[in-house]
Amino acid sequence: MTKEQAYEKLELPVGTDLQVVRQKFQQMHNDFQVQIDGAFNEGMRQRKEQQLEELKEAYAVLNESRGMDDSASLPRTEKTFDQTGGEAKKQTTQQDSAPKEQQQAPPPPPRPEREQPKEQAPPVYTTPPAKNKSNAGLFIGIAAAVIVILAGFYFLSNRSRSPVPSTATADPHQDSIAWEAALAGNSEATYLHYLKQYPEGIFAQAAKDSLGSIKMASSGTTPSQPQDTPPAQAQPANQQDDAAARKLAEQQARIEQLEREKKEQAAVSKPAEQTIPPANMDANALYQKGDALYNNKNYTESLKFIRPAAEQGHPVAQNRLGWMYDEGLGVQQDKKQAHSWYLKAANQGNANSQYNAGWNYSNGVGVTKNETEAIKWYRKAADQGNAAAQHNLGTMYRVGRGVTQDYTQAVKWFRKAADQGHLTSQNDLGAMYAEGLGVTKDETEAIKWFEKAAKQGHQTAISNLKRRGITDY
Repeated sequence: MTKEQAYEKLELPVGTDLQVVRQKFQQMHNDFQVQIDGAFNEGMRQRKEQQLEELKEAYAVLNESRGMDDSASLPRTEKTFDQTGGEAKKQTTQQDSAPKEQQQAPPPPPRPEREQPKEQAPPVYTTPPAKNKSNAGLFIGIAAAVIVILAGFYFLSNRSRSPVPSTATADPHQDSIAWEAALAGNSEATYLHYLKQYPEGIFAQAAKDSLGSIKMASSGTTPSQPQDTPPAQAQPANQQDDAAARKLAEQQARIEQLEREKKEQAAVSKPAEQTIPPANMDANALYQKGDALYNNKNYTESLKFIRPAAEQGHPVAQNRLGWMYDEGLGVQQDKKQAHSWYLKAANQGNANSQYNAGWNYSNGVGVTKNETEAIKWYRKAADQGNAAAQHNLGTMYRVGRGVTQDYTQAVKWFRKAADQGHLTSQNDLGAMYAEGLGVTKDETEAIKWFEKAAKQGHQTAISNLKRRGITDY
């Protein structure tokens, strides 16, 4: 791909500043990721992923990244698991300009819990300042003002006119009830009354047909054929009766359908039974009950058990309560409250809450950004084997955030996470071997780790292998 094609892929003019290119890439990457996550079918998802890969390739050409996963600064879709087996939050990493095969300083992935966190808002793409306009703009403004004034006069001149009554869209259920009443009366008055109420109703045409039949029956005549229609084409009486019977059957079926829909809607809107936790339940029993309700997505009821368990000091319940505040599940979203509960559980040694607290400090969510505190909590969680924390700690050592840059330490933590199957750490460890950062340069070892990540579908690892002539993934 040429640079001109790359600029076109990013929808930017040739020669645009690199910082603007990066911002535009991040914005478009986030848009594609949302489209991939919300794809209606597998074919759409694959097309969007292919377009995303082309976008990455274009960015790589302009940024000369040499294999770095520049999407690493955007929300990830990886999952970890908490102590109860729940899925973790999406992991995010910051871009790093140091190793050629890695992400550019990726920020840490999001907190691990059962669900993934909502993506952070992408950077705002600022367009270059507009050129000075010519005097033509002045004439356009004057013309617009004249149009506005004339429109005002027109509005004032029509205020005294009586508004034309409009027929609001009738409620289908009320429409069907009125039609049933008209059918029950089966008279000219009842059908006229229905048409007066619902001139554009579901059964308006049927009412008109019924009126015509009543008038013909009362006059003892049959409808005349149009002058240009041959008499031979007139329908026999028995065919007219069959058509009327079919129309009546269709109308009755429609009424029954509306009744079924009404019953289904009433069943859905029926309030759920309220659950009050017994006063003598211990913290563990409260958490187990709340967890079962949570897994059934009954968050409001789950909160009634999770909160008292957390208040009794149950660390996993405290982490769960923090997550529910974090995502607004069964409670109004409150990032500060979420961080407060994470800290309570983290101080009791809960590894997932330690990771969550580290992520909040690293990104300034619910608390003032403090990378030193982030390193502290990441290390505590990493020492307990939390793969996401190990990866983030390795990333911060690699780029020098909150600590002195140390490639040897970065390799150490990447390896620990990679050994647990963390695919981004597998790719990053391969990149460290490929570049000889913190470890002796070893292309064979680099390919080994790239392949481990590629088998799990890591796109940057797949691209790194393709550049080495390996196209099996």
